[in-house]
Amino acid sequence: MKRIILTLVLSFLSFGANAAPVQWSGNGHYYDLVIVQLSWAEADAEAKNLSWNGLGGHLATITSQEENDFIYSIMPNGAYTYWLGGTQTDLSGGMDEGWEWTTGEAWDYTNWNAGEPNDDLGRSQDSLVFQAFNAGYWDDGDNAENASTFGIHY
Repeated sequence: MKRIILTLVLSFLSFGANAAPVQWSGNGHYYDLVIVQLSWAEADAEAKNLSWNGLGGHLATITSQEENDFIYSIMPNGAYTYWLGGTQTDLSGGMDEGWEWTTGEAWDYTNWNAGEPNDDLGRSQDSLVFQAFNAGYWDDGDNAENASTFGIHY
């Protein structure tokens, strides 16, 4: 099954874009959707290799409810999930501690789904997932899974 990648200003050379990038006036960043299926680590590497109009890419970071709502509003209908640029790098605390953005931005905002993060089925889930099928709530995901796609931010 193909998945959709949320990209915030993505190069159109590596993947075929579904539509033109959309700029959010709240932060000036661009967002785009691209079809592909990758693990979190693969998505992170791809995002960092992409550019658009001279802007470098990275996995999407969401730092406010308004940005979360905007991203959710541009998602297609369907049971899709998207990798975001959040990882749990410090596993010494609880499941909801030690999360950070790959960009170094402050981890001041979260939109966890009820009961998340939860390390489902006892797995170490240290990668952030945006649940488009669930009103844009967040979930912790297993880096090795190819079940989710990713977002890029410029």
